[in-house]
Amino acid sequence: MASHSIARGPLGALSGGVTPLPIPNRVVKPVSADGTWGKLTPGRVGRCPVYQKIVLAGDLLFGTRTELTAPWSRRTLGAGLFVPERRISVKKIVTIGGGTGQFALLTGLKTIPDLDITAVVTMADSGGSSGVLRTERGALPPGDVLRCLLALATADPDVVRLFEYRLAEGGGIGGHTIGNLALTGSAEQQQSFLDGIGTLAKILDVHGRVLPVTTERVELLARLADGTVLRGEHEIDQTDGNGRARITEVWLEPTATALPEVLEVIRSADAVIAGPGDLYTSIIPNVLVGSMMDALRALRGRLIFVVNAMTKRGETDGFHARNFLEAFERYAGRRVDAVICNTRPPAPDIAEKYAREGATFVPPTNGEWDDRAVIAFPLLSDGPLARHDPIKLAHVIRALL
Repeated sequence: MASHSIARGPLGALSGGVTPLPIPNRVVKPVSADGTWGKLTPGRVGRCPVYQKIVLAGDLLFGTRTELTAPWSRRTLGAGLFVPERRISVKKIVTIGGGTGQFALLTGLKTIPDLDITAVVTMADSGGSSGVLRTERGALPPGDVLRCLLALATADPDVVRLFEYRLAEGGGIGGHTIGNLALTGSAEQQQSFLDGIGTLAKILDVHGRVLPVTTERVELLARLADGTVLRGEHEIDQTDGNGRARITEVWLEPTATALPEVLEVIRSADAVIAGPGDLYTSIIPNVLVGSMMDALRALRGRLIFVVNAMTKRGETDGFHARNFLEAFERYAGRRVDAVICNTRPPAPDIAEKYAREGATFVPPTNGEWDDRAVIAFPLLSDGPLARHDPIKLAHVIRALL
């Protein structure tokens, strides 16, 4: 079996030496004292006397199954470890990003019952349905917020699919998703984007909370190495396939201030997770908003950065893992405590498809990492896309808390 290791750093139990990194391979629901299965939500965890039955991280590596059974008992595990049982302690998790990367992360985190999840979402989206609604109705972009709501939804699958449905192109509301229209309509009806989000969260029975980083209208700009300035997330996100100069700087116009609720949830979080996702158009725009840098510096928990599995043409061409980290830290204004890197390259046929789009596999290391904790592990999913497996990624994050 391949050797999977964790580069040790300043994170308590993760310091000193190199050992196998344990990751759970599945999620088991909480089990009550009488042995019946039950659903445990973050709001109930603190008051509920049940214990959680879990499969510990070593299972994935060692092919064993572990469960914690009696209060504060010590039990031998298949890998020769001893772990005391503990009552469920809710951990406050904040994700920062937007797009498909944050959707995948939240899909995995939702399956872990002892996490209180808040998704902080960029408001710089200006393409597709969101761009049209911004231009035609003066609305805040709903698309990335909707993705997070759908990722955290626990409503009937038919309801979720309805909100995901995109109307056929052709005049009027063609090309819009039902969810984008519903969120924009709800925000107009209540004259509040936050209240509109709250309404959809109730309909979708969302497990967690979704917050826009700001409710002020902003536009993302980028300067390239040749001096060219690109205006709007949709312009930065598009390339002609012939290559262009690298991005040297990004900023928002006009300047904006983060929501007080966002600043408070970040300061009090046990962990803030940035990524995966488009570095310059989904992740960094969040930390460009006023007061976000100060909130991250005041964070009492850990700042964790998830490196993308693949580069993106026009944004991160030729990047190694360290390049992603350095770019994020430049705008975040502080060092990251832990870095999560995928070590599994995509299959040759998938890699070839991405290569035609100018994307390549991101090598997990590039130089020294100083004293940061670096978790390098095969996290790629088995599907046709080179993306992180949501469940594996979620449990790597939980193991760091």
